[in-house]
Amino acid sequence: MDYPSAPAPGAAISKLDCSDYGPVTPIIRRREPHVGAWCPTCERHLRWLPQGTAEERERRRQKALLAAMAGRDTTGRQADFLQRLGVAEREIPWDMADAARMIDRLLRTRRDGRS
Repeated sequence: MDYPSAPAPGAAISKLDCSDYGPVTPIIRRREPHVGAWCPTCERHLRWLPQGTAEERERRRQKALLAAMAGRDTTGRQADFLQRLGVAEREIPWDMADAARMIDRLLRTRRDGRS
């Protein structure tokens, strides 16, 4: 997976601290699926670098969260909240991910002022 805002391998970024050599300008290497910073002198791994913009990372996080919820039963708390939002009991989804999407859609609709 390639993220456009991830630093390119071999690119230099601002200084990071190496425990042996102090502040160094790290070298960037890709270790699929990650991008990391390494000390150019001792080749010690310094840290993993964030990939993508904050919006891209949030989108990936939401996608992974919904995938983890898929196939699991709707929780009692979700069902109660949907009823408080005006959803009839028979219209509440059985799937946790579908219930989460419905809650998000209903809250977004309320926030935007639509009925």
